[in-house]
Amino acid sequence: MLKRFPFLSILILICAWIAAEMSVFNLVSGWTGGLMAFLLFILKSVAGFVFVGKLIKRKMAGLENMRIVALDPSNLSSATLKILGAVLLVIPGFLAGVIGLALLTPSVRNILAKRQSQKHADPRNIDLQAEDWREIPPEPIKRIRRRKNPDNPSG
Repeated sequence: MLKRFPFLSILILICAWIAAEMSVFNLVSGWTGGLMAFLLFILKSVAGFVFVGKLIKRKMAGLENMRIVALDPSNLSSATLKILGAVLLVIPGFLAGVIGLALLTPSVRNILAKRQSQKHADPRNIDLQAEDWREIPPEPIKRIRRRKNPDNPSG
């Protein structure tokens, strides 16, 4: 049924996300109190805005210096995950903040970037270490000489 109605599945996912955020907020407010939970909520969003601002400033500085950088797929996905983590910090909610903070840590980004690069890797390419292979020298080319046929005057 969900394949026939993708809007319904998206709506269910959004409702589940909102319910999860509300339950995490209730949990945090139970631990710290309602006012402290609200202040943490605001502080998380402000930290997200500061981090997004720093990312934008770094990117603009890179554009001003006109650095040309080779696009490495793992580096590109790591940068994308860093931006996604910063945006999740800005989005209201503690659950989004926890996921955003996880995406901002280099170890989580590297794990996800490796997983993505392995997923899109060409299965025909095999990466070998130096001790896993050796170079075979080319064999000399053997010339095949035709014998002259005494029966055939042209050959």
